[in-house]
Amino acid sequence: MHCTAFATADEYHLGNLSQDLASHGYVEVTSLPRDAANILVMGVENSAKEGDPGTIFFFREGAAVFWNVKDKTMKHVMKVLEKHEIQPYEIALVHWENEELNYIKIEGQSKLHRGEIKLNSELDLDDAILEKFAFSNALCLSVKLAIWEASLDKFIESIQSIPEALKAGKKVKLSHEEVMQKIGELFALRHRINLSSDFLITPDFYWDREN
Repeated sequence: MHCTAFATADEYHLGNLSQDLASHGYVEVTSLPRDAANILVMGVENSAKEGDPGTIFFFREGAAVFWNVKDKTMKHVMKVLEKHEIQPYEIALVHWENEELNYIKIEGQSKLHRGEIKLNSELDLDDAILEKFAFSNALCLSVKLAIWEASLDKFIESIQSIPEALKAGKKVKLSHEEVMQKIGELFALRHRINLSSDFLITPDFYWDREN
């Protein structure tokens, strides 16, 4: 079975997304505790493989994780998702910086081992959702960081010639408008990361649950 994570935007409108997906036949999973805020969990009717229900986790910070979901269903959900994105990322970047892992059911404690997620098969449905939520949270953080890193690399590459020219004693051929544009790009990237800074902090949700 496969688990796939994407970061597609700076943020999602989860309330509107929930209603839109429900109109397409997806069912919201409401078993998460109230302190698991800023997340939407939806179930799919037909899983990719038998043995585990297809589940999708949407994080308000603009990332989604698909568990045992068919490719066709995944593409449909991603299309619906586009209408509820705030500051969406480039499609090519979204698919380049995705994260995909295999996962299986085992007896004993859930864990990540050699790039494979192993989920405790003895858990009831609610606890299994919590286990997937924990792994999904980590995967979302991974893809968000990858997007930020790619955006920063792109910005650095766009100004790389400037310090090199200054070092060589050459005149930098940039207009005032171009300089202000680059400053604006840098502040926009900084603002984007600051908006999601809480995403980098271990939530109280985990501190309150030692197991």
